[in-house]
Amino acid sequence: GIGILCRLDILDEIESGQLAFVPLTDPQLKPFTLALCVSPARQLSLAASMMLNQLEMLFSQL
Repeated sequence: GIGILCRLDILDEIESGQLAFVPLTDPQLKPFTLALCVSPARQLSLAASMMLNQLEMLFSQL
């Protein structure tokens, strides 16, 4: 079958060779944006802040 997913959805399968990621190339398609949302009304816990830092670092390497 065929599914439309982003690369992050199948990263483990790409690395293991089970699936291949084929980007869609159409000038009318806009790239997906991945967003991590946090409430400005709450202060993140130390663990959540550390996780946020790790995610930012990992996503910057993609």
